Amino acid sequence: MRRYGGLILNIASRYDQILLKLYAAADHWPGSKHADDLRRLKPTREEVIAAARWTISQDPSAGFQHLLENALRELGVNDADSLL
Repeated sequence: MRRYGGLILNIASRYDQILLKLYAAADHWPGSKHADDLRRLKPTREEVIAAARWTISQDPSAGFQHLLENALRELGVNDADSLL
């Protein structure tokens, strides 16, 4: 949180950004701004897996899981289907 006079600005942590960017990117992988932003954050394998588990809790549908698994493979997590 940062204060600028009467304005209070809450800033997402790096970890929160990874969660949200993976969630947004999975639907539009690979050509989205979110996918590019996620790559620039350079998440570790552990961060990507944790983010993937969080995204599944937000959208547990089979269709989204398939999109997410494709995105995870592109990020180098080849065993994603067994981790979710």
